Amino acid sequence: MKTLRYFANTAFVLSLAMFASCSSDNDIEKNDENKESASVEEMVFTASFEGDETTRAVLTKESSSTERMHWQEGDKILLSWYNNTSTGENNKATISKMYSNGTKAEFTGSGIPSGKSYYAAIYPDDVVSSVNHGEFTTEIKTHQVLTSGYPYDKSAMLMIARTTSSYDKNLVFKNVPTLIKVTLTNNDGVKYIRVRSNYENSILSGTYAVQMSNSGDISSKKSNTNNYAQLEIPENSNGTFYLALIPGTPLNSGFTFELEKSDGSIYVNKYTESVTFGRSQIYDFGTFDVSGLTYMTDFVNLDLPSGTLWCTRNITAGSGTSTTLVNSMYDNGGYYAWGDLLAFNQDDGSGNKKTKYNSSTYTLGDDIYTTSGSVSTLKDEYDAAYQIAGHAYCMPTYAQIEELYNNCTVTYYTSTTYQGHYGVLLTSKNNGKTLWLPAAGYHCDTWGKSGLNSENSYSHYWSKSLNPKSSAGYAYCLDFSNSGLDGHGWGSGGGNYYDRRFCGKCIRPVYRR
Repeated sequence: MKTLRYFANTAFVLSLAMFASCSSDNDIEKNDENKESASVEEMVFTASFEGDETTRAVLTKESSSTERMHWQEGDKILLSWYNNTSTGENNKATISKMYSNGTKAEFTGSGIPSGKSYYAAIYPDDVVSSVNHGEFTTEIKTHQVLTSGYPYDKSAMLMIARTTSSYDKNLVFKNVPTLIKVTLTNNDGVKYIRVRSNYENSILSGTYAVQMSNSGDISSKKSNTNNYAQLEIPENSNGTFYLALIPGTPLNSGFTFELEKSDGSIYVNKYTESVTFGRSQIYDFGTFDVSGLTYMTDFVNLDLPSGTLWCTRNITAGSGTSTTLVNSMYDNGGYYAWGDLLAFNQDDGSGNKKTKYNSSTYTLGDDIYTTSGSVSTLKDEYDAAYQIAGHAYCMPTYAQIEELYNNCTVTYYTSTTYQGHYGVLLTSKNNGKTLWLPAAGYHCDTWGKSGLNSENSYSHYWSKSLNPKSSAGYAYCLDFSNSGLDGHGWGSGGGNYYDRRFCGKCIRPVYRR
């Protein structure tokens, strides 16, 4: 497997600039109180970058050691201004003159009042949802798409600037994102370049309210965020590409780099050391010979909003502790009590049939799994998918099961068969790809239902989430029957359900981000 390389090279610094002002916002507001009403006129702003070596709109290779960005004809910036009585927004200025091979330019706009306390600008001009006192609410997209003629999604290449006074018309732009640089050769199907934090609550993309202070520092507020970002490129494209990320989030558990082909197979390279991607830096992940990489083929990309990838096969149970995935997507696999690593009727190789979950105390080890207990989601040490199939796999959460159901149409094959097998076929509403779940039934040694029950009629699959709304001793599961949903959930048609944790159900993993 190729070693992942990353570095912050000053030769690769991107510059996005904000207008720098020389005193605090409060001081500016006080100083503006006695100014006369500003006139509205055509105004010209000079736009440059925080470093002489880097610019913006067009990325060009100038030598083997430096990469530069330049303004391009037709570029526009969005302007905002502020004093103690009013704020303005949505006035655009268009490039009217370029200097120094595009590293400096003039932007001309009309309807912009003069004499304001300061002016702020953002590039590109069409990526802002709202403006408030020079704070631009924008987005570094989770799903970026290569812009024609560019090696990146141009809408994600944000930079901001701010003037130093009411009479200053110089905008020094600073880059907002960090960039991941990836070079692909012999591309035989890769369509997505992706970087994902190994911790699900980290922030790498999403809505981003960004502002420059009067001292030139960039601050931000984040909302509706994701722990990953990806760049979609034309299939089989070769060359160098750039993926934009929200900077500054400490990735204490590291990150995972992925190349995904259009058939859903994925090349995965996990980097486990702590790293923080800095603003206005390019991290070079190196060159990848796509045809020579090893890909995981156990997952299907249903284009779900969270990016969750579902495994195409169940966990099986072998003799002793030798277990893995089943050979075929039609095979049922092993049946596990919630939190157990040994399937029903399986021993540990020494004749012991150990059950980790204590159904009397609702505990796994020292952890109490109840509505008022210490843990609500299975830890990795009790996650059968993670422990049995490998660390690229884990059991799904309640939210992931709910997302799967809401984003797929369900076809039941419990009275008739699909290619000779009983189960349900989930078809993504987003990209048409499918996921098969065998009607494997369930194991239960109580209620007079000893052994395997309802095979070919019910599809039961554990989640890793306990059910906080029911009495103690239950956990959520994905559950389909020949009449739709069996038990509690969203109603007819299939979906989420909860059951007693000592029951044996199959496990369908998801890709562990």
